[in-house]
Amino acid sequence: MKRTYRWGEMITQKDTIQCYLEEMENKYSNKVRYKLKLNDKRPLKIKPANMVQIKFNDEEIYDRINNAQNEFVLLKRLANGPVRLYRENLSIGTSSTLTLGNTMLYEKPIPDFYYLVKYDQIYIMSKLTFRESLKKIFTDNPEFEKLIDEIKYREFINNIEEIVKDYNERTSN
Repeated sequence: MKRTYRWGEMITQKDTIQCYLEEMENKYSNKVRYKLKLNDKRPLKIKPANMVQIKFNDEEIYDRINNAQNEFVLLKRLANGPVRLYRENLSIGTSSTLTLGNTMLYEKPIPDFYYLVKYDQIYIMSKLTFRESLKKIFTDNPEFEKLIDEIKYREFINNIEEIVKDYNERTSN
């Protein structure tokens, strides 16, 4: 498998390193591969737990998140502002299947995890706790308080990016 690298900035707990980072879609989980020179034969590696952030041209940012599996990963920031949004896809193109003998009973896609971060507090969105979390996140806004009481979980998840961006715009004005 051919790896591609692009110029960026890696912020560790001790230092900031400008280097060529392996390109990933939305997540760095096991190790982050990087090269100091593009033509280096072998990449260097660092664990996400030892990092704080990756930046590509200050536009594309990956932040360290302690995820639902209690592992440190670097996730792409999907919304920026007082509330930041991240999505973690645990199964790219896979699904879980329950079988009984040779009979497949059902096939269900493994869901993405969504994380909202406000004041460095991480909230994992789940069907059971999303309203409680949203009431802590979307404070001081009557429109959003009403939305929280009325919206269904699936509707919220399907529109999560727009909802967070709308909240951030209203809060910064």
